[in-house]
Amino acid sequence: MDAMPPEKPPLIAQLDPSVKHDLEQWRKNKLKHPDKPKPLTVENYGPIKSMTLASDWKDLGIWPRSKNPLDKSHGGNRYKHHDYRLKGSDCTLWIPYDPYPDSHVAKAKAIIDTTTGPVSKEKWSELTGIFGSLPTPHFFTIHSVRISNLAGKRIVELEGIFKKDNHWEKTIYVSLSGDWNQHYEFGIGGSSDRATFDKEVAKFDKALKTVVWKSE
Repeated sequence: MDAMPPEKPPLIAQLDPSVKHDLEQWRKNKLKHPDKPKPLTVENYGPIKSMTLASDWKDLGIWPRSKNPLDKSHGGNRYKHHDYRLKGSDCTLWIPYDPYPDSHVAKAKAIIDTTTGPVSKEKWSELTGIFGSLPTPHFFTIHSVRISNLAGKRIVELEGIFKKDNHWEKTIYVSLSGDWNQHYEFGIGGSSDRATFDKEVAKFDKALKTVVWKSE
């Protein structure tokens, strides 16, 4: 008579009841207390040493994708910037890598050094050495300009709307040295709906409160 083959072991081993109980308790606890999404941190980019973004921002990476600084078809590193997108929105936070050179900034610096709060419309033209071509009437309409202190630096805050697509934008201008011979600028491009844009600005302003600037 042929020998009977040994019984095959069960495919799934039965867990000890105490282990099953512990696993079930862990599962229930995870459902009751799910992991909170982690916030993003902007680190050592542009003028920013660190800035915390809430978990409803998504990192889009660094643009342009080309690593060749001579690749003018992609802008080259002169135009390198890091982008973040507010989830569920078209709002994009952009942070350029390099500063911009300024010229004819004596009047602008005088206004920045002596003004806190809204800047009157009559003085906007004196800040064009910093704004550059942005407030060109047929291209962009300024809505407001204000000057404030942020983490020990004077900043200029500009809000306005692009005429082509009616999208709002808020831009921050900062000179790490304070002499405004060059400056960094970064900000958000948001919704065409003012009420929605105000909510996007509130999220951006919340992040700005956490900023730590690089040293000069």
